[in-house]
Amino acid sequence: MKGSKKVTFKAAAVSDVGGRKNNEDAFIVNEDAGLFIVADGMGGHDKGEVASWFTSENLERIIKEATPLADNNLTLDPILPGESRAPDYDHLMEYAVLVINRKLFELNEKLLEKDYPTLNAGDAALMETLKKRRRMGTTLVSLLLRGGRAYITHVGDSRAYRIANNEISQLTHDHSWVEERVRDGTLTPEQAKTHEKRNVITRSVGFNPELQADIDALTLYPPERFLLCSDGLSGVVDEDELLKLGQMHDLRTACAQMVEAAIDRGATDNVTVVLVDISKPRDEGEKHPSQGDWTDTP
Repeated sequence: MKGSKKVTFKAAAVSDVGGRKNNEDAFIVNEDAGLFIVADGMGGHDKGEVASWFTSENLERIIKEATPLADNNLTLDPILPGESRAPDYDHLMEYAVLVINRKLFELNEKLLEKDYPTLNAGDAALMETLKKRRRMGTTLVSLLLRGGRAYITHVGDSRAYRIANNEISQLTHDHSWVEERVRDGTLTPEQAKTHEKRNVITRSVGFNPELQADIDALTLYPPERFLLCSDGLSGVVDEDELLKLGQMHDLRTACAQMVEAAIDRGATDNVTVVLVDISKPRDEGEKHPSQGDWTDTP
């Protein structure tokens, strides 16, 4: 269990191959750094797991090596050359994801050139088709805890949820083909769940040279929990059950029960769950803005 004068937190995680032959999900639980990550790898060279672990481990390294300055900014060199300072953790996460995305994209290019050394400029159309089919990438959802704040970084369709006051709320919006159609009214949420393109994502780390990540900063109001998961869980287990399981007293058991529920419901993908519990001494308590007095976590 880690924390500060403001909050105390602990976490657990479980990952399972689910309906796949190998596990391309990655996760990080680093209580010392206050950093928690889930990444769902996919694509080229049959190395989705390379993309997910490359992204997760590099993000962890950057967060561990970023050093606070006296003016509360962050020094980033030599981690992120050319960006010597970031005014806050929002910008740190943004810079980090952009750099990781570029490095993974460049790795993809090198692998493709190695696989197809005889292709020349006249084969540009063929090369582009091969790139789309063979390039590896990954989703990313992360939680960074700093000074009473939670920083959520998100790319793709892995999700973050907040559990508090016997309610669960989805903090991220999927970057997916069906989610875009739900937003513009072309599809209903019910239609999206069974649509043939429900697994097509519109953003991923490493697939394109440029990337826009969603980054949100939230104030912590313990006691509460944050759930990070791959779509192997959220795609088959509804929010009512996530809420019920997410409030179990033992974090590890809660994670295991969620994974088991996904498998029982026929999960066809890898299933990864990270659950983070945020607490605070009662004598420092205050009311959560959404409801009344805090209650004990079950």
